Amino acid sequence: MISTTVSGKRPIEQVDDELLSLTAQQENEEQQQQRKRRRHQFAPMTQFNSNTLDEDSGFRSS
Repeated sequence: MISTTVSGKRPIEQVDDELLSLTAQQENEEQQQQRKRRRHQFAPMTQFNSNTLDEDSGFRSS
């Protein structure tokens, strides 16, 4: 299969792949940053989410 080149540069398919991987990387980084932010925001609340603490305090979320 002959890959079409853009003005003697890289094949179009390869450029598309590179763009896709770049956007995927950016999305992953954004998701990681959001996750860090979320974890930082709700850090004090996470201890109340564990079942053992619910049982110890006698508080059960229905």
